[in-house]
Amino acid sequence: MQNVSRNEGALREMLDSLRDLPIVGDVRGAGYFHAIELVKDKVTKETFDDAESEHLLRGFLSGELYRRGLICRTDDRGDPIVQLSPP
Repeated sequence: MQNVSRNEGALREMLDSLRDLPIVGDVRGAGYFHAIELVKDKVTKETFDDAESEHLLRGFLSGELYRRGLICRTDDRGDPIVQLSPP
């Protein structure tokens, strides 16, 4: 737990930096469990349809996040979300 407490701020700061992306509607979580909610429109919180979610999550975002140093899980069972939980 001390490791999580020591590093949580840096993780959250890095995740909050993703808010500048036009498709990031929210970043939420605590400790080492966070989610990045993806939206079509930040103002209205309009979500992506199934085909758009598939393309976005698997065709683009998973690779981009990996290039930024994140290993993550994408979840398209509802609104598209990227889940993070570092070891």
